[in-house]
Amino acid sequence: MNTVATALARWSPRRQTYDPSRYPFRYAWDFLATDAPTLVPDEIRRRVDTEVRSRPTAHGKRRQKLHDRTVMADLYLQAWLKETGEPEWGTCVALADKYLALHGIEAPPERSNEKPV
Repeated sequence: MNTVATALARWSPRRQTYDPSRYPFRYAWDFLATDAPTLVPDEIRRRVDTEVRSRPTAHGKRRQKLHDRTVMADLYLQAWLKETGEPEWGTCVALADKYLALHGIEAPPERSNEKPV
């Protein structure tokens, strides 16, 4: 039987592959949720957190927790874009490309040529 040290020495992380259905929005949200959560300004983060907590749950009770981190990243991004007036598509492409570069995911160069309809 292998020891933990031996198994760990042979282990290598699974390399992520590019998924066109995740580009650019899901990759952008994942970047904000996991890699750069502090990128969103604090005032936007606090405002969105307050708005989410003020909405009742499906059972009509006071919400105790925020949504999943990826859902919250999307809400933060939407509020931020609304405030700055930046275009959603271009911003998400930039964030997604940063995620792909950070994680070493190879993607086709034509991925961001045009916004899907």
